[in-house]
Amino acid sequence: MDKANTTQINQESSQLGSRYWLAALFLIIFILPINAGYLMVPDETRYAEIPREMLATGDWMVPRLVGLPYFEKPVLGYWVHAIALAVFDQAEWAIRLPSVLCVGISTLIMWWLLHQSHHGPKRRHWADLFALVFLTLLLVVVIAKVVVLDSLFAMLLTATFASFYLATESRKHSKYETFMLISCGFFCGLAFLTKGFLAFALTGMVFGPYLAWMRRWKDCLRMAWLPILTSLLIVLPWAIAIHMKAPDFWRYFFWEEHVHRFMAETAQHREPMVFYLVLLPFMCLPWTFLIPGALMNLKGTFRAASREGRLMIFAMIWFGLPFIFFSISKGKLATYILPCFPALALLVSHGLSLVSKQPSRMFRTGGWLGTMFFLLLAVLLIVSQTLGPQTIHVYEQPGKWIILSGGLLAVSAGFWKVTRLPFSASQMFALGFGTMCLFAVLNQVLPDPTIRSKAPARLFQEIHVEPGATLICDIDTASSIAWHYKRSDIYLLEHKGELDYGLQFQPDRYLNIDDVSALIRERPGTVIIVGRTKHTLVWEESLPAALNKADSGERGYSVLYF
Repeated sequence: MDKANTTQINQESSQLGSRYWLAALFLIIFILPINAGYLMVPDETRYAEIPREMLATGDWMVPRLVGLPYFEKPVLGYWVHAIALAVFDQAEWAIRLPSVLCVGISTLIMWWLLHQSHHGPKRRHWADLFALVFLTLLLVVVIAKVVVLDSLFAMLLTATFASFYLATESRKHSKYETFMLISCGFFCGLAFLTKGFLAFALTGMVFGPYLAWMRRWKDCLRMAWLPILTSLLIVLPWAIAIHMKAPDFWRYFFWEEHVHRFMAETAQHREPMVFYLVLLPFMCLPWTFLIPGALMNLKGTFRAASREGRLMIFAMIWFGLPFIFFSISKGKLATYILPCFPALALLVSHGLSLVSKQPSRMFRTGGWLGTMFFLLLAVLLIVSQTLGPQTIHVYEQPGKWIILSGGLLAVSAGFWKVTRLPFSASQMFALGFGTMCLFAVLNQVLPDPTIRSKAPARLFQEIHVEPGATLICDIDTASSIAWHYKRSDIYLLEHKGELDYGLQFQPDRYLNIDDVSALIRERPGTVIIVGRTKHTLVWEESLPAALNKADSGERGYSVLYF
């Protein structure tokens, strides 16, 4: 066998091994821990309860939360979670499955994009590094482990952007271009059915500027009509159906959930313009320390004359303009910028693929900073839990902090490996292994105060509620109670919160403290009040003496029996 054939076989074996390694990484970080931890309020229990009520009522058109119309999002995300619940007999872990699978599908879409856009060993190396980086970005991992719609939305937008880019790379008027444009519109329509008009806004602000950068002015109109038509055909059936069943949906959804949230001074989750810029270094951990050195390698790659350059330009626009858009918006949550992260991982992974055997001083400095940062975190955790006062302990049992400190030390060791010379791609996978050790246990090592304040289900498991009991709660626990006890006939006490709009249709479901006192007199022995302890302590001052009481601490939740 000649040397060339031997080299080719070795390269193919290396690629096959890295792909098995990446599959194992996905399995260990995302799939195996899927049943670990309680559902958290308010997001996880909300996005679990709405699909459960769809299954219970058989109404798949109008989203409802605790039996009340809930118009903050369209319907596709609820459908996906409801199907997961139906397939797996309403197992609690099933509600987390869609978010996990969407991260895996997003990775495969970008892998496919790189393989369609480039050829040769360099393409395979870049694709492997992309998967490694994307699957170990802190924001991606955290959102994949919780029940929200952002992973589904980001996956559909990733498919939309990838389809459009491949359409721009294909021969004009070819069948392949037509297929990619139809695919682009199809996925964009599904993204609209997940989070609404934001899908159209983000695609418009990426596609138009990219074609303008490429000086393909005529294509701005030529390539737009087919995706727009396809999107409308996907959206219209449900859009008409929801209008027929709930005529006020589109007024509320457009003005309150889009215009008001983007522009109003009183927008929900209002944050300053620098919110995402400040959080970005934390969202990108552990790669934050290597990103400057990686991006420095991209100088000279943004050339429209090459395939590689066009993809880099597209990724830069894909990340940059939506990031600016979300920063300008008045209402902000960390999860909103997840659709930007496939593009960021694409830029970073390409920069990492260009690191030579003698990397730049900036890159090696980043490696040392990462080594010291995670080592310091591990030392601080160990010292605070063993030598510090009880008041600063975040873990009540040693098992959690021992596991977490081990994960932090593994990441530190991975960064130390990156600083070794000569540099090779295998060192990136060593860092990935350390990160895997940390992220695989995230659900299991949540601080105890966080569990007490965000997971009322831990208390609900210890108490018994008769089927005919009257349940009254605060806004913080409504969706958790409904999910845990499989009931939607719940009364809300004092604060309406996100159920304010739905309560207009059933105002008798909203009570003040005098109404509750009257109910206790009318139904003695059947009234149960659940809420955050800080709320129940106030309510107790105005109510008859409770027959019994259970609680999970001052910062947790309480259950009062009357």
